[in-house]
Amino acid sequence: MTKFSTIIRQETARTILGVPGRAHNVVIWPGNGSAKAPEELANQQWVSETRRWTEGRDRLSMRVTIRHDDNCRNGHPSFGMTVDGFTNGRADWGGAAHDAIREHFPELTPLLRWHLCSTDGPLHYIANTCYHAGDRDHNGLRAGEVRQIRNGKSGLLCWRLVMRGPGVRRVARCNGRGTCSAPGRAGRRSGTPLACPAGRHAGGR
Repeated sequence: MTKFSTIIRQETARTILGVPGRAHNVVIWPGNGSAKAPEELANQQWVSETRRWTEGRDRLSMRVTIRHDDNCRNGHPSFGMTVDGFTNGRADWGGAAHDAIREHFPELTPLLRWHLCSTDGPLHYIANTCYHAGDRDHNGLRAGEVRQIRNGKSGLLCWRLVMRGPGVRRVARCNGRGTCSAPGRAGRRSGTPLACPAGRHAGGR
């Protein structure tokens, strides 16, 4: 049996922090939301008035959408502020353009701090806090460290040695599969057997 979304509050005109707009119908999932919250809010959004200005010969306009719902079925309502932007009547920019909100809808600036916060906290709160408080990048490396690449099957280190000189560029490689190539011309292996500098195996073609 098909379940239809349930409207729990009708669309209406509403002002937020002095900005006129319309609050759309508030809708809940009819039992087919996330496994965690099957009847969470499916749609609860407000769209501001449109504000217009000119830049050179272009006529620009934008409106702001504020939402707090579980439209993506994560199991909890999330807060978001995004923009729909238009240039000469054509929708060609927008998204989380928060600088544009600060400039053209300054009244809504106090709400920007809550963007991507949900009822159970900010998005990736613990992971982001640890990342920004630490001294490693997204690969887990400290400044100056080089990431070691290993063959996914053998687990052996892969390497690439480039020899440069006047009119010379030769490359030696180890692919981590038990076959190393001696320095040959760039993009080509010489086929000369090479002992792996890592001491893992003897080379060959």
